[in-house]
Amino acid sequence: MENHRKADEHYYDEYDRRTISDLKEKERALIAAEKLYLEAPHGDDTGLLANYVALNRRFIDAGVEWARSREMEVKNRMAADERKDGMVKRAKVPENIRCGTCGEEMFVELTDFIDESYDLVFFLACPAHHAPRRAVYANGWEYVLPESRCCHCKGRVSSKKKKIGNKMLFTDTCLSCGKVEKQELIIGKRKVLPIDEAERKKYCVDFIGRRSFTEDVQALASVKLMADAQMPGWKDGDLEDESAVRPELLNVAALEKRLAGELEKSDFVKLQFEKPKTGRFLTMGFSVQDSSSRDAGQSIKKMKQLINGSLLVTNWRLMSGLECTLGYLTGQLKGYSNEEDLNKLAQELSAKK
Repeated sequence: MENHRKADEHYYDEYDRRTISDLKEKERALIAAEKLYLEAPHGDDTGLLANYVALNRRFIDAGVEWARSREMEVKNRMAADERKDGMVKRAKVPENIRCGTCGEEMFVELTDFIDESYDLVFFLACPAHHAPRRAVYANGWEYVLPESRCCHCKGRVSSKKKKIGNKMLFTDTCLSCGKVEKQELIIGKRKVLPIDEAERKKYCVDFIGRRSFTEDVQALASVKLMADAQMPGWKDGDLEDESAVRPELLNVAALEKRLAGELEKSDFVKLQFEKPKTGRFLTMGFSVQDSSSRDAGQSIKKMKQLINGSLLVTNWRLMSGLECTLGYLTGQLKGYSNEEDLNKLAQELSAKK
């Protein structure tokens, strides 16, 4: 019997195909909205612009969400199929299941799971090819196909099927309300074409590590707040230039408190500092653990963003050389206390004011 667990590429390709299909559909709507907006007479395009912006936001946010969920969903699918293979391997094949026509013992034709519920069902066939086949649970109980019900009124349904070429047309008619539902099924395996790598890059790879539309807006708002000197930590100073902004002076304890709080919001935990090295600057190594599913590159990028943002208006700076191994990140911070260095920091901050 065929294993449920496939090669890793199968799951990534399957996920990427769904991603590409969804984003291409959203992109088509976005392109259509853009065309309507560009062709609209001046003054009559306000609603069209709002619609375009909303669809653009939907497209970007969907791409980011697909990218962020990719690893976890693929791993979950792999684990689920491995669990199914284990259950099939351990299950005892039902014995003495006989054909209702000739009485011969039937053989297992295939196994499957019902509705992803991990209820293993054996499908058995008669060696003399008599119909019908039988479906039996691992404990020997007969599996009975649930009776079809109308999705509108829950009434009983009359079902018919008709083969048209390589398609099977199923028609369900409700005996209570008369509602008709049709479903078309292609017979045989569809040829699965390789993924266009240009499309994979555009709709999958390029969204990895990208911020959502909402996060971009929030980032711009943060920049505006800093420019307006409204963030906590911006203080008017009396350094060499009266217009200078004095950096907030944090000691080691205050630094640890601020960083730990900010990092934990993004799933970075167990922040620890090494023994500081003193001199003109105070340099101090640190370590932290990423409890999320981010890969090393994403962890480093996110960590830099958080630390640089949190310490921008303080007397501390992140040094280069941030490293990540299996979710364990290490780096170094530099603290300034010399008046000359503080003046330079103040000038840098004032330039951003």
